[in-house]
Amino acid sequence: MRVVIALAFAALALSASLSPAVSATRIDVGSLNSGEVTISGGGAVLYELHTATWCESCAEFDDLIEPLRTEHDERMAFIALHPDDDDDKIGNSASQHRLNRLHAIEGRATGTPTSFMDGVVSREGEVSGSQISLALFDAESSQRSRTSLTLSTTSDNGELIFELSAKLSPSGSHSFNGTQLTIMIADDDPEVGDSLLAEGAGPFHATLFALFEVDINENGSIGLIEEFPAGTWTMINSQIINERVIITVRSHSISQPLGDLSILATHEVNDDFLNSTISPLTLGAVSFFQADEMGENILSGYWIATGLIGIGVLIIAIPSERKKISGGKEEE
Repeated sequence: MRVVIALAFAALALSASLSPAVSATRIDVGSLNSGEVTISGGGAVLYELHTATWCESCAEFDDLIEPLRTEHDERMAFIALHPDDDDDKIGNSASQHRLNRLHAIEGRATGTPTSFMDGVVSREGEVSGSQISLALFDAESSQRSRTSLTLSTTSDNGELIFELSAKLSPSGSHSFNGTQLTIMIADDDPEVGDSLLAEGAGPFHATLFALFEVDINENGSIGLIEEFPAGTWTMINSQIINERVIITVRSHSISQPLGDLSILATHEVNDDFLNSTISPLTLGAVSFFQADEMGENILSGYWIATGLIGIGVLIIAIPSERKKISGGKEEE
């Protein structure tokens, strides 16, 4: 039994030290200025936060966003959605469009803050960092077959060119029909202007300001296109190669510094099929954000692994207090 327990700790150590398949990641600040950034996967949990500058409960959570995003950088595709109202100047048509989608799924307008994981409400109201970590684990546990996504992002004279490809999982139940590919651009240092600010509000991270959605038909062909803000996106090309749908789009009129941007892409059920779909609404997600390297987060898994292995060794090494049985009698 002692060996079994020790092996269990070893298994936990292995899981702590090995990173999941990278579907979301941190890159060095300025990487977008110097070349192409490519991220592949699809298994990241899409975390959309309904928040606002004037929300007092949100202000208490603002400081937790960056540590959480850095700690879970390979597991979580994070985006902050501010309402398009007169009091929150960070809000815009793109974030309001996403909020409208989430509220349609929920059947009501949610309060602030509300955490949505893969399209459904995970937590509403004040939350702690540990609660978000638990919600992230729950969302991962609920995932089924995910779409394989690859997103390549290249800067071109202040504009961004995206190539997003999607291939359905062979074991999944979804077809392309009734789904959409979505690209989101977020700002890690938004201008708050004359926003109504709750005490202690900010800093604000990954605030959505630009969005591109394209519907996919049954045969993989391109359908309806929506863009926010209007007139700031251009479809360059679409094609189907080896059952993989590939779109190439350009985002122009970007005034934010490229070093402040976060990028996120998803394959998800489109708005017309939300009410008739029982299966997961988010079929795949990838993302990257720019931040300075934080060594303590990178090494945390290895420290956990070392501790678990040490416990396992001690379980085996420490002599048992039970008396040995020999010939049916206890040894003195």
